[in-house]
Amino acid sequence: MPMRARTLLLLLSLLLPGLACGGSEPEATDDVSQTAQGSTNQGLKSPLTPPPAGQENLAEIDPTAMGYLRVVTTLKGKRVGNVPFDIQWLEEGNPAKTSSRVGPNGEHSVPFEHGSQLVGVIFSPTSTTAPKGVEDGTIISGNRTYTMEVELQPCGIVSGVVLDVEGNPMPGASVLAFFESPESLETKLNPSVRAFTTADEDGKFRLGGLPAGPFCLEASMEGQTTIWRPCGLITAEQEHADLEIMMEPAIIVYGQVTNQDGDGVKHAKVTAGRPNRRRNRRNTPNPMVFHYNPRGINVLTESDGTFQLVGVPESQRWMIHVTHEEYKRKIQGLEAGQIDIWLELSKGADLRGHVVDENGRGISQTQIWMLTDEGEPSKSTDIRGDYLFGGLDPMEKVYLIVYHPGYGMQLLGPMAIENGMPNLDIVLTEGFVIEGILRDAEGNPVSGAAIRLNGNLPEPSFLSARLPEKFLGRNATLTGADGSFRFDELYSGVFTVTASVPGQPKVLAIGVEAGVTPALDLRLRD
Repeated sequence: MPMRARTLLLLLSLLLPGLACGGSEPEATDDVSQTAQGSTNQGLKSPLTPPPAGQENLAEIDPTAMGYLRVVTTLKGKRVGNVPFDIQWLEEGNPAKTSSRVGPNGEHSVPFEHGSQLVGVIFSPTSTTAPKGVEDGTIISGNRTYTMEVELQPCGIVSGVVLDVEGNPMPGASVLAFFESPESLETKLNPSVRAFTTADEDGKFRLGGLPAGPFCLEASMEGQTTIWRPCGLITAEQEHADLEIMMEPAIIVYGQVTNQDGDGVKHAKVTAGRPNRRRNRRNTPNPMVFHYNPRGINVLTESDGTFQLVGVPESQRWMIHVTHEEYKRKIQGLEAGQIDIWLELSKGADLRGHVVDENGRGISQTQIWMLTDEGEPSKSTDIRGDYLFGGLDPMEKVYLIVYHPGYGMQLLGPMAIENGMPNLDIVLTEGFVIEGILRDAEGNPVSGAAIRLNGNLPEPSFLSARLPEKFLGRNATLTGADGSFRFDELYSGVFTVTASVPGQPKVLAIGVEAGVTPALDLRLRD
């Protein structure tokens, strides 16, 4: 992922979780739309008047004075007002953030201490505009004003009705919009509601602020929960009308996760939901929208192992999955109307250790995949280089793929997983290189040829797709203009290098030992 994309994702993760509910009607609109936003920090107000627009660079810098960020928002080239926004900045190196909104005239100035460094601005959705994030690393100087002009994008709109199981309207129900797919929502402990509104006396709603992309709608009301939710894709300025959200009475399920000694298990992850909910969807008259089952509930247990599942449909049978790094996975059914449940976890085998470089220093963020008959679970090392695969069932044979950028990939195994096994410490080295030049029969470099790399299988039953170079997508490249090619960060072993030219039957294969064979000079034959 590019660095700017990673920075923007970090900005979103820092700002969005702190949002609370509030109105966000832009100027001159009749749409029924509210969005999630923060409250304005009144402590930032200053009696100083910002310098006039266009004179930002005429004022002398004054470290004792406030600097200003002048935010201007437009839509299709025209000013748009009353848009909420959140700003994050660094003040003396410490993260800070606040919330505000542009005025009816489409602009607003925010004061900052001299030397503050902006991180970025998130503009909340409104009934006519989609949300937008802007990166900015400007350092604010005292007695100066910096103008940020942002062109917002038009939003999508959804409208429809909230009904109960008998088809009766649900007036007063809150309609919640999530700007992500149902598959993405399933993984979240506390997914963010990004826009909301309230159904009218006929159960009808109209909600703007949706950005182009995936969305899901749910309804909320005391004692009720959503059992069919519309999810799909929307484009800018598109309206999906006549959507239906269906609700039924809900219950709260109280539970506890314990170990075999009866002690509560802290921070076990409890995932509850209807079986096959990810695949069970219904068509709607709109080809871009489908009805999905209720969203699964994800919670972490308290220190005594207790938990609550709020909003379980009283008519549905659900399944509960419990995971914890020190215990075996637990799956148990929850019958329709059942209001309490106890789940006992049993200890499994642990594979743990730490990953270090050749000097013994721990390497964080090393990815380790365990190749088993049932799948390929993965773990990342922590800041000390430690890793843990916990709660494992005994297995006769597994392999590990270990990789960190800048080091050689590794394939470890086979090994048995059993109780009481010793730590497995892993040393990463620089890695090996296979490189060379491809020429035709006359000795001229061949550019754009496909070069593939395949290691030897550790055993006949091993799947070639699980070889590290294939598993990590590092087994193919194209020759450059000078016919050169290179594979790096390889593990020790013998590889087959295959060269082929597009549109020609010429194929060359040669065996190479990584780290031993010198640079290759390959020639295609007529």
